[in-house]
Amino acid sequence: QKTIATIQEEQFNLPDKNYSERFNALLSYGTPQGGDPVVAAQSIRHDGLIPDEMLPFSPEIQSWDEFHSFEGGNEATCRNEGKKWLTEWKPNYDIVFTKSESVKYKYLKLKQALKYSPVPVSVTAWYEENGEYVKPAGSQDNHLVECVYVDENNSAWVWDTYEPFLKKLKANYNFDFAMRWSLTRLSGEKKSFWARLF
Repeated sequence: QKTIATIQEEQFNLPDKNYSERFNALLSYGTPQGGDPVVAAQSIRHDGLIPDEMLPFSPEIQSWDEFHSFEGGNEATCRNEGKKWLTEWKPNYDIVFTKSESVKYKYLKLKQALKYSPVPVSVTAWYEENGEYVKPAGSQDNHLVECVYVDENNSAWVWDTYEPFLKKLKANYNFDFAMRWSLTRLSGEKKSFWARLF
C-alpha cells in the first residue's frame, strides 16, 4: 500500500494517501508470522484499497484475532470502498527477483527497478549492528518494506512502518524477494446524463 501511495503522490500529485494494512492483510489470509506478498498484491488488484480510517490499527485492537478481522469497521462498507477504488485505479505488479538469484544480480535488478518506482523488498525484522540493519545467517525474511535508494556501496535504504522509519541496511543485504508496482489512473469513466450536458 505504501508504494502505491508514493506513486500517487509523485506521479499524480495526490499526497498523504494512507491505506489500511488490515484490509488487505485480512483478505490475503495473512498469519501472525506474516503473509505472502504476491497473495497480498493479488488482493490489491482484486479487492482494491481503502482509507486507513475505515479499518485502522487503532489502540483498541489488542490481539491478532481483532487485527485480522473487520473489528472497528463494517465489512460491506469496506469491500464496497475497495471496489470503488478499482474503478479509478488499475494497479499492476511484477516480480523483480526471488530468493534463488545471486546477490549480484539482485542488486543489478533492484537498481534498475528503482529508476521507475520505490521497490517493496522482504527483510528479516530487525537486527541492528552499528547503526545498520543486518540479516543473520540462516534467517527467514518476515517483513516487507519499501526500498527507496541504493548507494554506491550497495547499502539499501528502506522505509518501514516502525521507528526509525528510514533504515539503512548493511551492504549487499540479501533480500529474498522484491517486486515493482505501476499504477494507471483510469479515464473515461461513465458520467451521468446531466454531467454530460455541462
